[in-house]
Amino acid sequence: MSLVTLLLPVALADALINEVLYDPDNSVDDGANEWVELCNPTSKTIDLSGWMIESAGSSFGESWTFPEGTTIAPGEYYVFGPGAGDKDEFSPNLQNGGSATDGVRLTNASGDPVDTVLYDTGNTNKLLDDLGSTKGPFAPDVSAGSSLARFPDCTETTNDGDDWVQADTLTPGAANPSPPDCSLDKGAEVVINEFMANPAGSDSGAEWVELHNTGSVPADLSDWMLLGGTAPGGSLGDAFPAGTTIAPGEYLIVGGENVAKALGSAPDVVISFSLGNASSNADGIMLADCDEVIYDTVVYGPSLNKGDGWLEDDGTEPSSLAPGPGDGESVGRLPNGADTDSSGADFAALDFPTPWEANDIVGTCDGQDAIKINEFLANPDSDDTSADETREWVELYNDSSDVVDLAGWELQWGTSSYGGSFTIPEGVTIAANGFLVIGGVNVPEADVLVPEDDDLSMGAASSSLDALRLLHCGPGLSDTVIYGPDDADNAEGWTDDSGALVSSWAPKVVAGQSTARRSDGLDTDASGDDFVISGTPSPGAANPEVSCEATDGSIVLNEIFPDPSGTDGGNEWVELLNTSSADIALDDWSIQTGSSSWTTKFSFPPGSVLGAGEHMVVADEDVPAEGADLYSSTNLSLGNASTGLDGVRLLDCPGDVADTLLYGKTDAYAVDDEEPWEDDAGGQTYAIFPDSDLSIARYPDGTDTDDNGADFQTNAAPTPGRANEAGAGSDTGDIGGGGDKGGCGKDPVADPKGMGALLGGPLLALLFAGFVRRRRQ
Repeated sequence: MSLVTLLLPVALADALINEVLYDPDNSVDDGANEWVELCNPTSKTIDLSGWMIESAGSSFGESWTFPEGTTIAPGEYYVFGPGAGDKDEFSPNLQNGGSATDGVRLTNASGDPVDTVLYDTGNTNKLLDDLGSTKGPFAPDVSAGSSLARFPDCTETTNDGDDWVQADTLTPGAANPSPPDCSLDKGAEVVINEFMANPAGSDSGAEWVELHNTGSVPADLSDWMLLGGTAPGGSLGDAFPAGTTIAPGEYLIVGGENVAKALGSAPDVVISFSLGNASSNADGIMLADCDEVIYDTVVYGPSLNKGDGWLEDDGTEPSSLAPGPGDGESVGRLPNGADTDSSGADFAALDFPTPWEANDIVGTCDGQDAIKINEFLANPDSDDTSADETREWVELYNDSSDVVDLAGWELQWGTSSYGGSFTIPEGVTIAANGFLVIGGVNVPEADVLVPEDDDLSMGAASSSLDALRLLHCGPGLSDTVIYGPDDADNAEGWTDDSGALVSSWAPKVVAGQSTARRSDGLDTDASGDDFVISGTPSPGAANPEVSCEATDGSIVLNEIFPDPSGTDGGNEWVELLNTSSADIALDDWSIQTGSSSWTTKFSFPPGSVLGAGEHMVVADEDVPAEGADLYSSTNLSLGNASTGLDGVRLLDCPGDVADTLLYGKTDAYAVDDEEPWEDDAGGQTYAIFPDSDLSIARYPDGTDTDDNGADFQTNAAPTPGRANEAGAGSDTGDIGGGGDKGGCGKDPVADPKGMGALLGGPLLALLFAGFVRRRRQ
């Protein structure tokens, strides 16, 4: 006997399962309508007496035993089952697939397997095919009302699922028709190359998958489909329309109806499907041909739970997974198009989506180095945060002498990842050395309006770092701004334009004030050096030039008014004094207040100058004009030191502390790690908190020994804009050394003759009006 004869499958000498209807269409009782067709491919009559049909979900079990005398003639078909109109006793309740591999098997009278068909993917029960393999390939899980049919008819070619197709036309007792040709032409190879499973904002209709033809000839994907979801088999997407092709080396985007809004162009194929976000376990995407045979697979997520059932294209369980997508983040093959049948080895999270482009190249785009995020307003209104909606804006600046087409460029923003995005539509350009404002529908200066359902919604970076970036059409990264509080730790892992973890960030957002470049277009990739808080937003116009001057100790906090009668908010103020003989620029200096952590409440706008020997008052909005030089757009919130120490401090333009005032009640205390206040000498000396409508004031005016208890007197008569007067209380506080109070040891002066009532309310305005003050013009 020759070696060729030895290798011939035994099944060629026996009957074959040829067609199976396991999921009748719209059937109330599948079992009463199922049927199985056998065929005889041999030249001899086959005696089926005592043979059995077995079906499997978790394991194979007997469904039908052929009675004595059952035969099938050469080249003939034998159909049994109620749905076939005879043999009414046959009711096997065949499994319908849909969640894991199921099967039908024919055994001879000795119980030996003769022919097996395994259908659907996810062979979690390790069912064996005719080759003794559990890995497949498997026959497709057919749609309800369609049969699973052998093709070519009554022919065993592979002993596995590759011999089977979905037949929409049922042919019990007759030859199976030729199915549509789903195979790709020789030389065509298609892979799932990139996908967006977790778009910024709503996922509905915004998900997309990029297919790539890595071959040398066109790939015809007519009637192919995508399956995706949280379990093998997933949800079956609509079939691609006839004529869907991908040229050699080209890309095809399949996506929902809302994808055009994010990508700036409509997908090549618009269909409805749903992808999982892999938030807790593995999800997957499969590309299937028109017979629903799986052609390519990617499995992604944080981990693969045992029993998930996902398999790679080679039939093995994944040894590693593609990463789960972050909000607004795409996942793609790196290197582009690489396919080793290992999802973890082939896929990576991409820095930015690259639809219709290779994943591992940085595309170029005209003007990509010239366009900068120049200014933005992330928190328009502190009193009513809901009023921020549709009022935020971003200003771009073109630092070149050429007009730049911005179609397809994208703004992205987020608080932990880039979860928000807006794609600039066709027809938008920015003039040479010009500005362009992108804003909500209630931004009057906006050149490009952002629809309400795509509202910018930038974070205010109140406790951690937030980010804003601009992607060019390459695609690629043009500009990044990271912003937030001084004591943030970049736990989010934000990176700058060079891809390095940021160590410098712009200040935390101040309500009603913009974040602006010190000079239009100036970009060092260090947000902390490039951006300042601007009290004079200038959307669509040049930013005021900022002159940055560091402290030399001459500017001090000279007086504060922390407890006005009635409502504090809107009526507090802080006075500065220039103790030197030279004018000092205060551009981008800031005032911070706090009771548990420092919060920036006011940033000095460009052009702010405090003259030699002069006072300057920064006030809440309700303080009379006679008592204020500058107004804060948000309440200063000086605090009433109700539980411990409160404080106010002045920061210079580089961000270093210029002066600090701590204050509290006579029995104030601080708790380590909960109230980490320090005066300018590293201690916790503090001034005594005043009675209502009185101030805390340096005396003599401008005295600064870095001991708050010695330098400041309490219950002082308010003197905004002029020298402080003697005669007020001078109690001091000093936390440390067991919490004893130090300083002069004098008792606080009681409110003399109801002075607080005299200075409160309307009379305070009269007091302001009587001050003779010098103001710098």
